[in-house]
Amino acid sequence: MPYYVRSTATTFFITLKKEAAISKKYIHPEAFELVRRELFKEVTLRFIDSLKRLAKLQKTNTSKENELKQLKEELATSFVACLMYLSQHEFRKIKEKCTQSAL
Repeated sequence: MPYYVRSTATTFFITLKKEAAISKKYIHPEAFELVRRELFKEVTLRFIDSLKRLAKLQKTNTSKENELKQLKEELATSFVACLMYLSQHEFRKIKEKCTQSAL
């Protein structure tokens, strides 16, 4: 290997090590909070939407079995997501709000 190639490669690696030592690579705590809030919002909206669509479908009584089954699966999925991402208190509040609006 010629000298100038080794020198260029060595210089590159030395520069790379210096930049890596200078730069701090980490995720800010605010980013985690932002992701948590977005997940909270998305899960909440999906659950409420599933409940409303199911209530609407049950009121019309002209639903197809396949459509009802699919909607119940979506509701079950959103229910599990709510249990995973929301606290019990937040989940109860959402559930009460949905049942009150359905009445």
